[in-house]
Amino acid sequence: MFSRRRLEESLVYIFFLLIPFGIKKVVAIFVYPWGSKPIFLHMIDIVIVALFVMWCMRKGWRDIVFSLTTKSVILFAGISIVSLGFAFHRGLGAYTLLHFLLGIFLYFYFSTHSFLRLEIAFHTILVGVALQTVVGFLQFKAQKSVGISYLGEIVFGPSIHGTANFYFGAEKLVRVPGTFLHVNIFGAFLCMGSLLILYFLLREKKVLPAIGFSLFYYATNLLLLLTFSRSSITTIITCTLIYCLVSYKTYRLTILRVLAIWFFVFLTVWGMFGNVLKARFENSFNELSYKHRVIYNEIGVQVVRQHPLLGVGIGNFTDHAFREKLYQARELTLSFLYQPIHNLYLLIAAETGLLGFLAFLGFLVFLFWARMQEVFINERVLTLSCILIGFLILGLADHYFWDLEQGVIMLWTVLGLIGYKEN
Repeated sequence: MFSRRRLEESLVYIFFLLIPFGIKKVVAIFVYPWGSKPIFLHMIDIVIVALFVMWCMRKGWRDIVFSLTTKSVILFAGISIVSLGFAFHRGLGAYTLLHFLLGIFLYFYFSTHSFLRLEIAFHTILVGVALQTVVGFLQFKAQKSVGISYLGEIVFGPSIHGTANFYFGAEKLVRVPGTFLHVNIFGAFLCMGSLLILYFLLREKKVLPAIGFSLFYYATNLLLLLTFSRSSITTIITCTLIYCLVSYKTYRLTILRVLAIWFFVFLTVWGMFGNVLKARFENSFNELSYKHRVIYNEIGVQVVRQHPLLGVGIGNFTDHAFREKLYQARELTLSFLYQPIHNLYLLIAAETGLLGFLAFLGFLVFLFWARMQEVFINERVLTLSCILIGFLILGLADHYFWDLEQGVIMLWTVLGLIGYKEN
């Protein structure tokens, strides 16, 4: 007989498999004076709700330990809820808050789980990484979407407005997003995938599986570099170095193989797109995207100064900046330039105030402190910690871990898995 526990286990691994697939349906549209925002129901939302129901049925809240970590995340959630009262557009705020609370639930669900097996979870996520790697290479070869919108792929191409691309001389290169909403979220997912592959690659002693993981590692990191996402490339190099330094004494010879794989990754990219990659980094501070990010950060600082305690309301930064003419005052007059702050921490401070920001910061500090000793003796905790460090680095230059569902799910799932103590 298919027990309730077996059903819940199946749903957990279906959840991990669905993370990269933005399968969704538009259920409503918020209309603004300057544009509109679709409201989606994601397939993974249904799985999360089912997990919530089963968690309640087995009274999973009884496993919550009210440590400083727990108290700080509850405080952060409470402040975010209260901030909604200061929002001008409460419908949009409620939508953002709903995604945030789903993330909070995922943290408690995974950190208090009693029968999750992390290696199976890692393997399941890597199935998604493998599929995304294939999709990414197909998209890169075609330089456009490949017709799998039923899996969450957005329609993009060199002549389609809103496509992430850049020019190298007279040539336009499209940056591929897999089945994510944007290439930068795709880059974050590939960073997570790369570190999970590294976990298995270092520990694998059999020849054929080791060769398989080596090829998988090569392909995933090659695609990551071909996203031309400077933040993702910088992040994966940083986190890989941290991982290798901590593991060097245990896996000295295998780490040499890892470095050799990275050498061939860079050699391959340099042979095909060396000048492109070089120009992408050399021109970073001259590109409009960088200048716009500086402006968004300036607006964010202004908003925090004007609304220091509880901010302008969760999900309401862009609406507030438009209504107060903060974009227009800086000569940003086109609607597609009305964007959130490209900094996770400043965006949290602007929308939930310094109280929300400090609660979030305290939560991260307490979580790391609680598991810090295990980083050097538990390879699963090391892997998840490196992934989280990567996400936090990426948060310095983007906003998707706060206001886009796939980013929210990735961040809070990793936070929950770090808090999880496997039997």
